[in-house]
Amino acid sequence: MKERITVLTLEEDSRLLWRRLLTDCYRKTGVWDSYLLPPCIILPDLGSIDGDIDIGDGCVYPESRAVHNGWAWVLPVFDERIRALSRRAGLFISKNAESISYEFPPECLKIKGIASVETDGMSSRIVRFRPLRRDR
Repeated sequence: MKERITVLTLEEDSRLLWRRLLTDCYRKTGVWDSYLLPPCIILPDLGSIDGDIDIGDGCVYPESRAVHNGWAWVLPVFDERIRALSRRAGLFISKNAESISYEFPPECLKIKGIASVETDGMSSRIVRFRPLRRDR
């Protein structure tokens, strides 16, 4: 069964950094489905990528410990602008893991855009994407 989820995508440097961190997490924990989605902040409560989306300077600081937000394991993002989009926003780690016992280093991650992603639990594809502007 395919699901759609809205995500904030990361700029190239942040995407590469996050991919390296997820690879290290995979090597230490065996959580393979961190590769299910591209490096992103999931917004489970947001259904549409249309409309005005304020991301400020585009830099977010996720927490270092994973929590399950009802949809997936994430590092919570407590930026007020992001929380206004989804109370369960977080940097995606895993959809299917039972728990995550890995501590991530604190990093500033830059947002690039917003996308609608379709996933079947084994793979995903970006269905629609639009870039976001910073500091408007």
